[in-house]
Amino acid sequence: MKRFLLSLALVLCPVLAYAQGVTTGAMTGNVYSLEGEAVPGVRVVAKHLPSGTVYGAVSNSTGRFTFPALRVGGPYQVTATKLGMKPDVSEGINIQLGKTFNLAIVMVDETVKLSDVVVTAKKNAILNSERSGAATNINKDLIQQMPTLSRSIGDFTRATPQANGLSFGGQDARFINFTVDGSIFNNNFGLASLPGGQTNSTPVSLDAIEELQINLAPYDVRQSGFVGAGINAVTRRGDNDYKASAYFYTRNEGLLGKTADTNIINRGLFNVKQIGFRVGGPIIKDKLFFFLNAEQETRTDPGPAFVASTRELRSGSNVFR
Repeated sequence: MKRFLLSLALVLCPVLAYAQGVTTGAMTGNVYSLEGEAVPGVRVVAKHLPSGTVYGAVSNSTGRFTFPALRVGGPYQVTATKLGMKPDVSEGINIQLGKTFNLAIVMVDETVKLSDVVVTAKKNAILNSERSGAATNINKDLIQQMPTLSRSIGDFTRATPQANGLSFGGQDARFINFTVDGSIFNNNFGLASLPGGQTNSTPVSLDAIEELQINLAPYDVRQSGFVGAGINAVTRRGDNDYKASAYFYTRNEGLLGKTADTNIINRGLFNVKQIGFRVGGPIIKDKLFFFLNAEQETRTDPGPAFVASTRELRSGSNVFR
């Protein structure tokens, strides 16, 4: 059996997408003076450094600003400027899928000379008032680090404490809602939780995924139509650097044990081979990017290992079929 997956994306920034599901992150925050008062009219610019994508906002009368839809990942550089005040720059910010990053900015008057000031702050990207329910995020770094046998989505959703494969909270795995870049990828025929499940395949290559988010009970009107959990995935996108990788995975019966305790196991004959590559980069720097991923899987699976009852089996042989 052979399976071939091809992912191709051309990204023009900024991108507008209209689809069900979550495909972006967000950032919100407040601008304060040294006295702790709100500073309105501050221009806040967030720049996604790898792609050069720029987002802008202005603080309101309470000093609050919001970026409702930011590209997942980072790092971001956030610059706050206002006439008569020193610019403030925050760096190393990463945006997670479906989550809101909180940022506090302190502005200093340009005319005031200050001695050394030590500012300490504590942030918690997990516990904040912008969360819409219990969720687990798995970024591309975790996907590369976590062990996987079949390179399937179910090997990574287990990072959610309430998960058993693609079953969450004891619910049937066919009742989940799985989206890729906002498009629904459910198995409407109902024989498996995801398309291709009956052939032991996955609907999208893991090498093309930027981040996964598993939502158990979100208070978010953008997410609905599931029981158990909603799984959102966003794919990688090109940026200003050319990046590429190639991979090959294989497994067969030679990698399995031959015995369980003193019992001999009939492993059967099988062979699974996965080969693929990805490449991405700029077409026009800071404006237009491309990303291409292709994967092929060839597999030979054994038929049923059951055999008819024989005298050897009836006499209590310890051969497991």
